[in-house]
Amino acid sequence: MLVDPDLLRAFAAQVDAAAAGLRGLDVGATATGADGLPGSATQWSARHVGERLGAIAADLLDDITALGGAVRGA
Repeated sequence: MLVDPDLLRAFAAQVDAAAAGLRGLDVGATATGADGLPGSATQWSARHVGERLGAIAADLLDDITALGGAVRGA
């Protein structure tokens, strides 16, 4: 299969830019910012949701970074 190398380089640059933008976000802390009263069920659930969303966001960022690496290696 023939692929335009300039197209791949441009795509890799866009992936890097997207990863850099996402790296600055702190989804987990944002979700736990709505935790309500200390010791409340709302606080407990918001913290667990924040931890889970933070882990998902980190996995997604790793996948996006790997995508850029795969394109550059092609």
